[in-house]
Amino acid sequence: MTNKNENIGFGLAYLRTEQFAIIDANYDTEKLVHYNIGFSSSKDDEQKVIIVMFRVQFEQDNKPFIILESSCHFNIEESAWETFLVKENNSLLVPKGFFTHLCVLTVGTARGILHAKTEGTNFNGFILPTLNLTELITEDAVIN
Repeated sequence: MTNKNENIGFGLAYLRTEQFAIIDANYDTEKLVHYNIGFSSSKDDEQKVIIVMFRVQFEQDNKPFIILESSCHFNIEESAWETFLVKENNSLLVPKGFFTHLCVLTVGTARGILHAKTEGTNFNGFILPTLNLTELITEDAVIN
């Protein structure tokens, strides 16, 4: 496994807005707003890319009124990829600190997408708050 203090070469290959919707009928200015978030990840072995997907839903009464799902695709330096690779099952074991960093970048990207997609609408005031991902990501990530 890669030493946690070792620099891992990577770069943002591209990003995507996988899904975006505003459902006006589910929003009431008088009701309390909640949000739910989720992460998933995948990989592209050929291109040596780790994909981190982030989803956020702003909801009232368990009904979403803003849905955003976006992904960041990160090119991983070949030497780092090889240290992550678990050959027995062709998965990646990505160090917690590095995976957290990729997730932080993905959330920041989603925050910008949310602003851009809602700019000029009544929904622009819904901002994705800062998230302490070190509390959510507690161990190395296994990517199959």
